[in-house]
Amino acid sequence: MIRMKNIKYLLFALIGILAVTACSDDKENPIYNSASASAPTLTALSNAYTLAQTDADKAFATFTYTAANWGLKLATSYTLQTSLTEDFAKTYDLGTSTDVSIPVVTKDINSILINKGIQPGSPTKMYFRLLANATGVSGNVSNISTLTSATISTQVTPYDMDINYPKVYIIGDFNGWDHTKDLFLYSFESNTIYSGLIDFGSKASNGFKITGIAGWQDNLNWGSGSTTITTPEASSIQLVAGGNSGNIQNFSNEFYNFTYDTSSLVLKKNFSFNTFSIIGDAVGGWDTTNDVIMNYDATKQRFSVDVSFSDGNMKFRADKDWALNWGGSNGVLKVGGDNISVKAGKYRVIVDLNNPDKITYQLISLD
Repeated sequence: MIRMKNIKYLLFALIGILAVTACSDDKENPIYNSASASAPTLTALSNAYTLAQTDADKAFATFTYTAANWGLKLATSYTLQTSLTEDFAKTYDLGTSTDVSIPVVTKDINSILINKGIQPGSPTKMYFRLLANATGVSGNVSNISTLTSATISTQVTPYDMDINYPKVYIIGDFNGWDHTKDLFLYSFESNTIYSGLIDFGSKASNGFKITGIAGWQDNLNWGSGSTTITTPEASSIQLVAGGNSGNIQNFSNEFYNFTYDTSSLVLKKNFSFNTFSIIGDAVGGWDTTNDVIMNYDATKQRFSVDVSFSDGNMKFRADKDWALNWGGSNGVLKVGGDNISVKAGKYRVIVDLNNPDKITYQLISLD
């Protein structure tokens, strides 16, 4: 028979064992408490940076920060982000590290600004933040939320540069069907939508095709579904893939801005013309005798010309006519936009019509 006194001893022993076990479990499987966690802190940057082409491959800055504190032992992965708006509506990842520093090169910062249509030489505010994510623990980390640092900012002035956008190739009679002389449509948002301004010379009507590589491959080779496009100056065409697809034909102007969607295989004509010029009292007057014809640079697919302005206003237009004209300010053009005010002097004028949603101009002083 077990005596009552012995039962008491057994109960006390069991309670002791459970207490030790509980303590051991807490040590081996600590519980995450978000109230004990603190986000990393980014070190402040200088107030302003002026970027230069000569420093493209050099460091813009090495971002340093304090380590995230999770309140328990956790491995951490840090991601540095930037945005042109304080609410980080559109973010760009600049690097990831398990260390407490992330180096960023100048050309990566410059590309973001130029890609978003910021004009070279225009000071622009950029915002930066750091995301900390738990990657290892004695336990499960899947439910542990990201820690986000406070935002820091600085003013950055970019330099002019070409962006290497994803592209599809335009090949046809205009370039002798030679893939070494292709022109391109570009995906400015890195998606399935490609746009660009193509100079067909006098051979637009002779036909062209689109390819996804600098060569011929059935699933990356798009043309019309028949030998001849019967609708002249078609506003849109449903293309098909494959080596047996017909050439895209029945266009007659020299310059075309097309948009092509590789998901729907629809080619859309945005606008076309034969000449592109500057007009206005800054170049002598608003009649057709004063149009300054701009030259197309096939290597950059844009127009340029050196011109001497007097104090006044100017606009851009197609075919010396007002049916299709562009005006604007601060380097951005809109169809039918306002007159552009200029100061007297000699300038190199550059207009990029490739992106129909973001047509831009530059006035570079040559004095």
